[in-house]
Amino acid sequence: MTQVIDEQIGRNIRLRRIALKLSQKDLADRLELTFQQVQKYEKGFNRIALSRAYQIAQILDCRVSDLLDGVEGDGLVASAPAFSPETARAMQIYDQLPNSAQRATLAVLKAFYAAHNGDDSEE
Repeated sequence: MTQVIDEQIGRNIRLRRIALKLSQKDLADRLELTFQQVQKYEKGFNRIALSRAYQIAQILDCRVSDLLDGVEGDGLVASAPAFSPETARAMQIYDQLPNSAQRATLAVLKAFYAAHNGDDSEE
């Protein structure tokens, strides 16, 4: 059960990081870690200590409790009402892609959003 919780917390970190247009390397640098460690946090492979969760929340400009969204009091992951079924399915598919495909997917999404928002700047 704890693996499911770690995965949900990692997913919340990844979503918040991407929303803020931070790369894994950006977050890792601010945490004084390697980007591989951030990857392990985001995939739920490594558990995050509360002190580290607090540090991550500060960098991501959110509350520690925001990182627990979707985790119920009994430790089960609740369905995420904030996401449509299509978005939830897309996230599941994305999670199963190899890293190179994830990077390519994010590059396409960033280009789409930049064009849609009239942002010509590159990251």
